[in-house]
Formats: sequence, C-alpha cells, structure tokens
Amino acid sequence: MALLIGGGLEIGCTRSRSTRTYTRLMIAYDTGWVLAALVGAPMAWQGSSAGGGEVWIGYQTAAPIAFAALLIAAKPAHTASA
Repeated sequence: MALLIGGGLEIGCTRSRSTRTYTRLMIAYDTGWVLAALVGAPMAWQGSSAGGGEVWIGYQTAAPIAFAALLIAAKPAHTASA
C-alpha cells in the first residue's frame, strides 16, 4: 500500500517539480536501497532472528512515503506563463 500511495503522489508531482529535485531524491532513495540490501543480505545469510527480509520490507514501506513527502515539500518548478 505504501508503494501505491507513494507512487501516486510522485506521479501527481511530475510536472510541478524540477528534474533536479527528482534526481536528487532518487539518488537518496537508491542509496537507501543499497544500504538496506547491504544490511539485510548478511542478516539473511546468517539466519538472524531479525532477518534481512524485515530490513528490506521496512525500507520498502518507509522510503516511498518519505520520498513522496519530500517531493511534496520541495518547491514547485518555475513554469513559463502562456
């Protein structure tokens, strides 16, 4: 559900936010993805009781909502008047 809500908000902001804003936020999102994988994979391989799956699902639940919130909080891009 978090991915659906986050994705809907991202699509809604597509034309009103700058490409630079999207790029910076996507770099942060992808960096978090890599960190979650680096933390979760060894946990899963070791059979930890707090497994890597929980880390991964936790990130995939929180990150899209945070991404959408930051995108909404970002200043709208300047558009040319017709």
